[in-house]
Amino acid sequence: MSSSFDLLPTDWGLEIPMDVAAALIDLGHACNHAALLVSEADLLGQRAAASEERTCSSVRSRLDTAWVLASLSYSEQMVVAYTAAATDYAVTAAQVTQPVTQSGQPPRLPDRVGAAPSAVLGSLAEHLPLVQLPADAERHIQVAEYNVELAVSHRQVHVLVEHTLRSHPVEMFDDPRRAANRPAGSVDIGAELATALHRYAAACTWALAMTTRRPAQVDLAI
Repeated sequence: MSSSFDLLPTDWGLEIPMDVAAALIDLGHACNHAALLVSEADLLGQRAAASEERTCSSVRSRLDTAWVLASLSYSEQMVVAYTAAATDYAVTAAQVTQPVTQSGQPPRLPDRVGAAPSAVLGSLAEHLPLVQLPADAERHIQVAEYNVELAVSHRQVHVLVEHTLRSHPVEMFDDPRRAANRPAGSVDIGAELATALHRYAAACTWALAMTTRRPAQVDLAI
């Protein structure tokens, strides 16, 4: 089952331009919705498989087999769509947050938003920077722990991209229809990469919130 993640906490009184906040919230909502659709598609596939196992009639068996194949195709198309949405969210969140946490620049949207997933996944190091919170003498333990979480999440994305691209052509993630009717015996398209991208995007978004929260409220940020 896919997971949803918290959105940018706008009620924290963040010093973030409205267009940046709106974009991150919109991307976060899209990913949470995509994750839900993937979970629903998986449940549909499980129902189809269970029905096929119980079938005795040859006519019903053919129908259920077709249902299983159709639901598998739909599930994989939804995973591709989720991966594309999560790629967009992760790149935007990381590119917005990294200049803020690294050098104190004001938050701004990157120049290129919505690049094709194949362009991002094919050269991930150029598009997905590692975000780290700046040192904080008063919260050094919390900051250090969150930076470890960010680093682990970032590394997991890289590992899963490398694994995924050994099994699937990167261009497939540009259009869910390319996942339909794949040859028998093809490697399944799982949601692990999409979930990892989504998780890193959410972590970067919260790092942005922690960094831009008004001073009077920072002590409760982590």
